[in-house]
Amino acid sequence: MNAKKFSDAMSELDTKYVDEALNYKTKMKKPIWIKWGIMAACLCLIICVVTIPRLLNGSNPPISEDLAPMVYVNNKLYQYTDSQLDFTDKESQFTYLGEIESKVSSSQEPKENFQANDDIVGAKVYQYENNIVVLIDGKYFLYSHMEDAENETVEFEGQLFNKSDLSEETLEWLEWYNSIPPEKQLAVNSIPAELYTDDGVGTVDADQEK
Repeated sequence: MNAKKFSDAMSELDTKYVDEALNYKTKMKKPIWIKWGIMAACLCLIICVVTIPRLLNGSNPPISEDLAPMVYVNNKLYQYTDSQLDFTDKESQFTYLGEIESKVSSSQEPKENFQANDDIVGAKVYQYENNIVVLIDGKYFLYSHMEDAENETVEFEGQLFNKSDLSEETLEWLEWYNSIPPEKQLAVNSIPAELYTDDGVGTVDADQEK
């Protein structure tokens, strides 16, 4: 077929077929762009939903209204202390007081005798020196009298000391001493003067004494 015959054949085509073909291609392309546009809009919406609350809240930790575990015994309020002791072989120094009989919300202070703000109803309570010990699930936990709660205690050779009564150097020494194995603790023969007692435990550190 030469160029003249091809041109004549093309001229004989009805223009409506050409229009339909062009419109058909246009209609096929339009839904594809709409589809991608909707997907992009959904993605933006998801990003906004996730990101905006974080920006508004910042990096602040959640605020809890819970108080530290407390018990009220014999008209005194006691609070769980972070400085827990090893009560092995010390049960002979305990005086049995009774059992926890009721509880209040963890956001409240107990106000009645043998009441706690923790779920420990039935736990046995013992007097230990100026503090109390609570037997929970077979383990003893120390609670300090609230008047002394701010003066957190530390233990050395089975005796309690208020941190506020000790110097920074002594506290650092205690941290080191408690970090070494028991067999190495036995080899330590010099202790800070603030920890020296009349029972002959250890030897006074001359530098600390000064």
